[in-house]
Amino acid sequence: MTPPRRRPRAVLVGPMASGKTSVGRSLAARWGVELRDSDHVIVERAGRPISDIFASDGEQAFRDLEREVILGELGSFDGVLALGGGAVLDPLTREALADHVVVSLTVDERNAGFRIRGDTSRPVLAGGGLETWRRIYAERRHLYAEVGTVEVDTSRGTTGASATRIIEALIEAGYERAASTGGKRPLPSSVPVRAAPSDASDRTTSGSPT
Repeated sequence: MTPPRRRPRAVLVGPMASGKTSVGRSLAARWGVELRDSDHVIVERAGRPISDIFASDGEQAFRDLEREVILGELGSFDGVLALGGGAVLDPLTREALADHVVVSLTVDERNAGFRIRGDTSRPVLAGGGLETWRRIYAERRHLYAEVGTVEVDTSRGTTGASATRIIEALIEAGYERAASTGGKRPLPSSVPVRAAPSDASDRTTSGSPT
């Protein structure tokens, strides 16, 4: 018998500074699974920083490698997978995400500004700061909504609070059960428990219409 294919329990997408890695770490801890960041996998595979790949090979070469890494992780990893902010630009990646539980993280401009201040590690922000962030988010926002199973705002509160909101949203949408907190912090008793839908492509948005 062929063993079932491994797949991420949740995939996190969203703009730069939305907390995909930090919130993902809290979410993975709640579930007792591993967090994997696609950018980190790319750095390990390439043996050099992403900024170097951009500078020497160009953005398209990076996006090609990014797609390869993400498609591999979607079929072999069963923890929480956090994707780089531009991963949704690739149509093949978006197509692959349609078969997965995807959490679209949002953040307001004020808090994003605090988080990216002084950050020199993001090549697409070079020289532009918050203005560049604003433009890039506007260009990609509809793509995050397109692939998202649920949408959760991370602008306020701790990463743990954001992880709780993710779990609540997934329970509300029918993709998790109340016991999925991992015993770290009980969810409100008002959160309904529903059977997971048979079709994971049945998309639901929590928090704001898209």
